[in-house]
Amino acid sequence: MRRAIGRPRRPEAPGETLRILFLGAAKRLSLFERFAAACREENTDLEILSYEDSHAVPVVALAKVIVGPRWDSPEFEPHLLSTLLEYSVRVVIPCMDAATVALSRAAPAVTATGCWSVVSSIEICSACENKVLAQRWFAEHDVRTPIWAPETPFPWMVKHVHGYGSRRQFLVHSKSEFDALKTRVPLEDYLVQPFVEGPEFTIDAYVSREGEVLGCVSRRRLEVAAGEVVRSVTERRPAILDEASRVLHTRGFLGPITLQAIEGAGGPWFIEINPRFGGGVILSIEAGADYPRFLIREALGRPVAPVEWREGVLMTRAFREVFHEESDRDNHR
Repeated sequence: MRRAIGRPRRPEAPGETLRILFLGAAKRLSLFERFAAACREENTDLEILSYEDSHAVPVVALAKVIVGPRWDSPEFEPHLLSTLLEYSVRVVIPCMDAATVALSRAAPAVTATGCWSVVSSIEICSACENKVLAQRWFAEHDVRTPIWAPETPFPWMVKHVHGYGSRRQFLVHSKSEFDALKTRVPLEDYLVQPFVEGPEFTIDAYVSREGEVLGCVSRRRLEVAAGEVVRSVTERRPAILDEASRVLHTRGFLGPITLQAIEGAGGPWFIEINPRFGGGVILSIEAGADYPRFLIREALGRPVAPVEWREGVLMTRAFREVFHEESDRDNHR
């Protein structure tokens, strides 16, 4: 069934508007639309704000865009806190890996304003934002992940430690290719892993404020463009889901979590965790795991419970356009 998209209706009883600030949402129009739908279902008014490096981002079509300092700037936290107070924001949600680290650091001060930071612990966010630290985290928690050694047979995957969306990664098939790559990139900034053959799955999950895993959806990545999945289908993979659930019961996870796994020889290999909404989470939401509604209900102090989701839901994607005036293009960090 298709969901109606639009502005949430006014509550039947008077009440405050729920204001949510996203950090680095940029292109996530569909996610914003799902939050609007969730608020309609909860009979709650919603106002969305998005913290960006420029006004010229697609989400300006649905949200008030606030241009602020870089995530790693010492000015980020004070600017964020003043923004939360100025707009009476009740929930803040990071949408980029670097933003999860910045928000997790600022979380105690954010909580003091009365706002809920939907972010995992600083230890988890810092580890997941760096591929070397993420690999170490997997090993420390007995999660099966590909580990490289000089005698590892080719091919090898070479990934930038802060890369995202398949950017700055290389597949090398021989020592000569690897030696040539070393002349082009600083290898100390990269992680080398064995290449694992097999279908790749994304796991979209949600961990409640009480630490309960309320949803865990596995979807096969069928086609990717510019690092974003453009064709994907929900598939129930018990071994992947069981291991993902075990991982997510580790202390410190909160809110939407995305895991990447490859179904290889001998079982799943986990290669990445992102403690935030994934780019293709819309498929899992459509399949029944309504994570925006979970989040809205938790923000409003309403009960939440685990959900069932539908297998075999296929997502395909198309471009959509948002237009900006010249003044918007000039307004950036």
